[in-house]
Amino acid sequence: MISKKKIIFDFGSNNGQNLDYFLKKAEFVVAVEANTVLTEKIKKNFSNYIDTNRLFIENIALAEKDGFQNFYINKENNLLSSLQYSRMIKNNYQKTTVKCTSPSNIINKYLNKLLIQDIEYIKIDLEGCDHIILDDLFKNNIFPNFISTEVHNPKIISLILNSPYKSFKFLEGSQIGKEIKIIKLINFKNEIEEIHFTEHASGPYGDDIPGKYFNKDSILPYFLNNGLGWKDICCSLKVAEYNEEIIYNQSVHISGFKDLLKKTLTAFKKALKTKIDSIIKKFYN
Repeated sequence: MISKKKIIFDFGSNNGQNLDYFLKKAEFVVAVEANTVLTEKIKKNFSNYIDTNRLFIENIALAEKDGFQNFYINKENNLLSSLQYSRMIKNNYQKTTVKCTSPSNIINKYLNKLLIQDIEYIKIDLEGCDHIILDDLFKNNIFPNFISTEVHNPKIISLILNSPYKSFKFLEGSQIGKEIKIIKLINFKNEIEEIHFTEHASGPYGDDIPGKYFNKDSILPYFLNNGLGWKDICCSLKVAEYNEEIIYNQSVHISGFKDLLKKTLTAFKKALKTKIDSIIKKFYN
């Protein structure tokens, strides 16, 4: 018999700063984290939920296919650890090897294990790999009721625009733990509870995010106006009551030749630095 209980997948659970919230929203939560030190911390802090089979921990990296890959642990800020070597990691990292599997494999494993058909929510925060995860999910027709991802790569916007999602909310990472710190929510038992968010948490999703939804026509104008980066888009399958459509603000991109030249030179320097970092990485590998 298929269970009607809710399940949430936390892809990139870090040290578990989102798990208190997710465990209020769903009977089952699957936390996926490649950093072994962090998964051990989660196991210690949430042992009661693990013992009662409500929380499942996967110490594994998510990628396009099964196998093993290098994983770069940032020594100063584990939030920046990633499968992808980048200038943000520089030389301040520890290189390890991690086992990888696709997100669709993890999801199917737990849907079959727990006899669940529908997914309540998937949170994606994998430092540069978010678009790979989203692509795998959509190619395998995995469309949870709600899904959110950071938008560092324009491919994410393309994937969402071509998805069946209908309603959207946007969150700035800097809002969490400051502007959005305490909210009331309805838990999976249909009870009203209060949750406190700390900085670097992913924050609420879906109806728990303050304000109305936006329609699909507002996605491109929002990111044209605000840029990519530490910004989450939360997608819902349902048709909602919408805000007024976001309008593209052309003045954001109007600048004189001097400003354009300055931006071009800055972009060139960054590209050159990335190329040098890539050469250094190959040398040390």
